[in-house]
Amino acid sequence: MSDLKKEYGTVTVDGQVINILQNPYLNGDVYRSVGMTDKQIEDAGGIDNVVLPCDSYYQLSWDVINPNCEDESEACDWDDVSAELCE
Repeated sequence: MSDLKKEYGTVTVDGQVINILQNPYLNGDVYRSVGMTDKQIEDAGGIDNVVLPCDSYYQLSWDVINPNCEDESEACDWDDVSAELCE
């Protein structure tokens, strides 16, 4: 899982570290991605066995605060993430 953390990073929500499983993508006025805790990945049998939406995961979203920015890194407050558990 360490390679996964290096590739897409992690976010912390309510003290829980969530591994981001894909690059965030723009969807309307928010950026979205999916993520899983180490435990969720372990319960799925490892990252190679993760099947979404079958396995438990988090839907991650970041509000766009700067829609006219030239660089996506400035589009959101990337530390202010919402996470909804999907089971």
